Amino acid sequence: APSRLRAVGSLEARRSTKAGMAATRGTVTLRVIEAHFEEAFVDAPVNSTYCAVCVLEKTRWRRRRSQARGRGAGEDPMRPVWNEEFELDEVRDDSRIVVDVWNCAAAGGDSDAFYGKVTLRLAELALAKLSTDAAWHELLPGRIQLQLRWDPADGDGTPLAAPIPRGAPLPLTADAVATHDQNGGAAAAAAAAAKVERAAV
Repeated sequence: APSRLRAVGSLEARRSTKAGMAATRGTVTLRVIEAHFEEAFVDAPVNSTYCAVCVLEKTRWRRRRSQARGRGAGEDPMRPVWNEEFELDEVRDDSRIVVDVWNCAAAGGDSDAFYGKVTLRLAELALAKLSTDAAWHELLPGRIQLQLRWDPADGDGTPLAAPIPRGAPLPLTADAVATHDQNGGAAAAAAAAAKVERAAV
């Protein structure tokens, strides 16, 4: 019973401390660079794609939208390039940045096709102390390259980049999928061996 009371008291103390901490505000700059789609994972012909950017805070949300790319002169619908930058002020450091990728419906089509979502948490990026390099994120039919920066209003500026997920920026080909599966199998085998070793001890 005493240990349980100490645990509960510790949890309440952490909640109280967290509640007393005011969120830092700053400027978020998100650069949507480009995307690569793989034909094997695309159900219908790619027309042109755009990104919907949402900044989700505790008391409000803001939305921006990129241009649709892929059908202009010299553009490749399977390799759309945006190079668009979105800047929003007074953003809390506990906010989430959500990027939805959509394929525009063809003429006479029903609705735009959803190609995937990337969620970036400012708090997690700050703790990770990541580099400023642009990073790739997985989508349903491929991947997208993003770069994120957050400049605190009361500091000199803290550049933050989106984390690179495991396996990126490898294309989602059969070889890449097989390599990913092999790596996953090796990791699972190592974990199982460690578990057996601990049990033996």
